[in-house]
Amino acid sequence: VLLLTEEELSLGEIFLRHLELLIRMGSIPNLLTMEDLERIIQELRPVALNENLPAESNHLYAMFLENVKKNLHLSLCL
Repeated sequence: VLLLTEEELSLGEIFLRHLELLIRMGSIPNLLTMEDLERIIQELRPVALNENLPAESNHLYAMFLENVKKNLHLSLCL
């Protein structure tokens, strides 16, 4: 759950652009470090193998983004 207050919304156009990317794509470019991405991929690999899904990094990252999109909740408090 992402909770945003009026103060955070007033941060400007860049913030709103990032928010749009998060809602539309499930991620913000360069938000995660390579170490973060590697850790996510390593944690998803056994899940993918258990479900007979491809275990390549690009498929695992796509699976991660789908989960983010599916589970993302956004609240705007003004």
